[in-house]
Amino acid sequence: MYNQSPPLATIRDWSIPLSAKDKKYICTVLINAMQNYYVHLPIKEKAFAINPIQELRLLEAGYDYSDEADTLSFLRILQRIFLKLNDRHTTLVLPEPWKNLVAFIPIVIENYYENGEPVYVITKKLFGYDNEELELGTIVTHWNGTPINRHIQNLAATSQGANKSAAMKMALSGLTVKSLAYSFPPDEDWVTLTCIDKKGEIKTYSFIWRVYSNDTNKQIQEAQQKDASKVSLDKKELKTMLFKKNFFEKGVQKKKAAKYQMKTFDNVSKYGIVRTKSGEVGYLRIFSFEVGNVDNFIDGIADILKGLPQKKLIIDIRGNPGGIIPSGEKLVQLLSDKPINPSPVSFRNTPSTKGFGNIDQFSQWKKSLDLMEETGEIFTQYYPLTTFDNLPEYRYPGKVALIIDSLVYSTSDFFTADFKDNKIGPVVGVDKRTGGGGANVWSYDNLVYYAQSIGNMDIGALPYGIGLNVAMRRSIRTGEDQGLPVEDLGTEADVLHHLTLNDLLFDNVDLLNFTASQLI
Repeated sequence: MYNQSPPLATIRDWSIPLSAKDKKYICTVLINAMQNYYVHLPIKEKAFAINPIQELRLLEAGYDYSDEADTLSFLRILQRIFLKLNDRHTTLVLPEPWKNLVAFIPIVIENYYENGEPVYVITKKLFGYDNEELELGTIVTHWNGTPINRHIQNLAATSQGANKSAAMKMALSGLTVKSLAYSFPPDEDWVTLTCIDKKGEIKTYSFIWRVYSNDTNKQIQEAQQKDASKVSLDKKELKTMLFKKNFFEKGVQKKKAAKYQMKTFDNVSKYGIVRTKSGEVGYLRIFSFEVGNVDNFIDGIADILKGLPQKKLIIDIRGNPGGIIPSGEKLVQLLSDKPINPSPVSFRNTPSTKGFGNIDQFSQWKKSLDLMEETGEIFTQYYPLTTFDNLPEYRYPGKVALIIDSLVYSTSDFFTADFKDNKIGPVVGVDKRTGGGGANVWSYDNLVYYAQSIGNMDIGALPYGIGLNVAMRRSIRTGEDQGLPVEDLGTEADVLHHLTLNDLLFDNVDLLNFTASQLI
């Protein structure tokens, strides 16, 4: 695949014929969408000292529209405005030819910690990549001559990470695989890595950036179509995760790996029994909550839990970019015999959102939407999106621990907050906190549909397949942290475990031993 895929250099000059009229219209529509509907706007402006509406207005008024061929510069400016939001939900989606393209080099780089400092190693290679000299576990010291940790810090400064931990994790996740629907290609045509092999010898490897057409849009849309208004998903990270899952081989060295066999379920999870220093523990890894049918997913997970050890369970959601909110929150209820309080959400009070209360599925928010002038409140009342009817009777009877990292986002942020706020069990973090994605996100098509159904004509279709995802309802915590936002803050781990080299190469053996030890 690697040698057959075209080099990135061959598509750098691709463009689309946006006219001056198109560009002005795009600015106008984006101003209206963000100013009138984006739930986090007043908070983001204060938290990050930004003014995206003014930036869009300046672009609308001052861009040199006479140069109609300069579409790429125009789109880059738009994208920079959205990146400043530090909101992985609210993103500009680039049109064809970039929408389905992924830029990649044939390795994955991850990090572990030694004496408190990050060490970067190659942990996966592309299926079929035939450079046998390059071994898994090779340490990477420099990226194009720049110390790799400094390079990742520079990338983190322009990532969408809402907190420092999330920014670094996002930069590392997208280091060698980049979805071009959400980010422009890297500047270089090839990458040169300086490495130290297992013998301690310095080696240099060069990789050409190549591109692959990876249409995951249909898969994402099919999973969401039944409950489009209850989605919380980082679509960029989902695309990246799916590409790595489908095309990269981890190559775990089984002779030192934890001795257990995993089964898969619904293409979004794996499960089994792990033998740890604390005894046998059930293990459930959930890669995504992007499921086709929530009830079928929950029924299936309940059956899985019944077949695992009933005293101790580890749920691992590292890297999970979210999906359908009820699929995560209903799973939390399977872990407790007491009724849980799910994270509630609210709209932002604006003249444009006021009419949403007249739509049946949003009628809970009608009273506070109708009273927005009298109350002067920024947000409506908060109500949960999840109901717990049609749940199986089974509840896991034992102790449960949750493993998170800073790539956990969206529905997984809801899941972590509910898990902690309802005191299900300890939260073990390989990072300090989750990614801070506290919102229900709508696609632009959904937003236009709902807006126009109540007579709002302030937004309309974007040209040439340009897309937008918009955070529409904001979530808050329950329990002891009741009222705190999930957005930007995320949920803190109770205890930290920095990943080891054994974790990266030998199937998380140290992480699972550590987590099992917390189930006392």
